[in-house]
Amino acid sequence: MDASTSNDISLKESFERILECQISDAAIIFTFPGISIGKKYCELSGCTFESEGYERLANKFMGLGIDVIGVSTGEVPKKAQYVNYYQLSEPQAPFRSVLVEGREFLARDTYFIIGDNISVVEVDDVEKHLLVAEKWVGRQLQKLLRLTIEDTKIIDLEKNIELSERLKSGADSLAILKFETDPKSVLKIGVSRIIDLEIDFISNVSGIGVKAFPAIYSSGKLSDGNSWYLMEGANPHKGVEYELFRSLEHGILTDDWRNKLCDIISPFKTIYKDSIVKHSCRIAQYHYVDRVKSIIKRKDFIDIYDKLYISHLPCDEFLNQEIILNDSNLGKFYGAVNHVSAIHEKNNSTYSCMVHGDLHLKNILYANKGGRYVFIDPRLQWDDQPIDKFGYSDPVYDMATMLHSISSMSFILERINTRKTKEIVKYEVQKGFIKVELSDDLFNNLTTADGGIVDVCKNIFPREILEGHWESRLYAGASNALFGWLKYINAIRTKEAWISIYAISAHYASKSIKCMADG
Repeated sequence: MDASTSNDISLKESFERILECQISDAAIIFTFPGISIGKKYCELSGCTFESEGYERLANKFMGLGIDVIGVSTGEVPKKAQYVNYYQLSEPQAPFRSVLVEGREFLARDTYFIIGDNISVVEVDDVEKHLLVAEKWVGRQLQKLLRLTIEDTKIIDLEKNIELSERLKSGADSLAILKFETDPKSVLKIGVSRIIDLEIDFISNVSGIGVKAFPAIYSSGKLSDGNSWYLMEGANPHKGVEYELFRSLEHGILTDDWRNKLCDIISPFKTIYKDSIVKHSCRIAQYHYVDRVKSIIKRKDFIDIYDKLYISHLPCDEFLNQEIILNDSNLGKFYGAVNHVSAIHEKNNSTYSCMVHGDLHLKNILYANKGGRYVFIDPRLQWDDQPIDKFGYSDPVYDMATMLHSISSMSFILERINTRKTKEIVKYEVQKGFIKVELSDDLFNNLTTADGGIVDVCKNIFPREILEGHWESRLYAGASNALFGWLKYINAIRTKEAWISIYAISAHYASKSIKCMADG
């Protein structure tokens, strides 16, 4: 068996293009000739045995966060539970093929993916093929076993591996795994340069006496430049949205939502006060000046625009149309983005604090014990931007992400999950402009949140933050946070959701400009 390793991410991109899917940063791809091929070509037999073996393997170790993908040009299993199968019409490079009696089949190969590292193992024997995969998974497993909690209690993850559950990974993680241990625990795996700094950041927050983030039980390093930490689990089954919304389906906030929100995020009032420094962080500058302009150029953003068929216009031309939102002309999106960038290039924040970085409602859970809120998935690295003070930024951006969550995204995500996005917006593209009409539910939710968030900020922020053009930054940040969703096809799913988010992002860009003009 020959093995080779490639650090070229373009190989993974080739797989994604061929299979038309997004491949996890922890995955196995195995290729095989096809089910029942052995009846005609005995030298290719064993595909059914192989697929059953991979199904058992995927079932046993799926809690490790490793996706298992099977690819063939022949028939693939129709009732697989744990393996994702893709059938190609013909072999395509970089997959290897074999020729049997003038017919071309995919050869038996295994591709092991960890982050940007891809190992390729060529094998012809079915049992060896499975053995290679199982040994690889076993090596990943052994790196994670028998982690200690406070040096006194052992959590045996091996015993709990089949009861584990893979959670949705955040922006800075390769895998997040929940274990039904005692106490309940969550394992986060990511690149060492981020995970190690994240551990220090959470420890520093705990050091100022604030219990905001999950307690860290243990941590360590994997091979290939990855690290992990084992943390306190939380209760994901009841979201805090239901403390703020009387009806999430209709976007109706409770009468006391502002007071309740202040109570929920009160730990950050202390964090901001105790960590404030006179410093203008680069990451804040990126958010207010460059991030939307950067997203517009991204391939995944343009691909989603095309895939959802937002309009007959090319994406560039669409973004250069005037937007009329519920009878209010917001101007051209390109123009608004450039105006906001120019404003904040000269009027950036002058103070920084320890921040969450992605402070929205989905990132707030209930602790399993103690009756407190637990804030998960701090986002401290953005789009590989250079960081001058890790864990610090403008706290206004925290509240900007909270604003976008309360005003629209919690409502839109609920409608996406219940498949009711057609009801939330109507739009038409005419010559020179796009007319967007948000539903009464969504527009009223937006208006209510906009009207109350400034009061929440005044309650939460230190006085130094409430100087200068902080309200303009608040709305610029909300525009940025919303626009960032438009590159996630698995989250957005429908053109109605896309258009709603796009229009509300333009709404906040316009508010940012107006705040600055009003002084």
